[in-house]
Amino acid sequence: AHTIMSAAERIQKFHDDAKSLLTVTDTSSSTSSEFISCSVLQSTSISSKIIAEIKRLKTWLQKHQTESVVESSKIKILATVDLYYRFNLFQFSKLREGGANEVRNQLHESVHGLISDYLQLPEGKLVSAKDKKKALTWISELVRLDNENVTNSKPLAAGQTMATTTQWIVEEVTSKGTLLLLNGADCELWKEDFKVDKTTMEAVKRLQNEICSTNSAKIVCVDLNELDKICNIYSKDSS
Repeated sequence: AHTIMSAAERIQKFHDDAKSLLTVTDTSSSTSSEFISCSVLQSTSISSKIIAEIKRLKTWLQKHQTESVVESSKIKILATVDLYYRFNLFQFSKLREGGANEVRNQLHESVHGLISDYLQLPEGKLVSAKDKKKALTWISELVRLDNENVTNSKPLAAGQTMATTTQWIVEEVTSKGTLLLLNGADCELWKEDFKVDKTTMEAVKRLQNEICSTNSAKIVCVDLNELDKICNIYSKDSS
């Protein structure tokens, strides 16, 4: 007979399945990482299985987002999302050594979407405010790495330096869903209706809410690369 799992059991299974898919089972191998290699990701159907499992987790989180779970289950959900996040970072590092670009991109989009959905869950149910803070740093790092990957997709010519970035202050999130940016070095230089994706906007709003809730004197800033893409999101003292 089919057994209906409790929320705690289903959450544990999501974690166990993620660990089984992403990590090396043969501990006697000479690998220096806990995660499966890029070659394994390329040569098998494992990437499609990982993406399908992430989709199942996203669907479950959205369906049960108004339900409350015990603290240990909240921690287990965070640990599961963290596994996918760290695996994605591992694939990013291997990409620089000749990893599979298309596979990595598909994985990155899935993980990016998972963390974005996680950040939008109601606090106190499946996720705590503390856990959301940690996930926000993950989103910022993925945005930075994604744009760094685009910027560095072409080899540097002899004597060419890495792309420089410019700091911009987020003055306003407009009703159009865009940003009003002020150059950090030149108060006469503005960017109006600066468009960003949903995940980046979520990270900006989250930082703004944190600043407001603590009555902090900090401001939200973004760094733009030479392609006019956001490569970092952070807060700093307004002075």
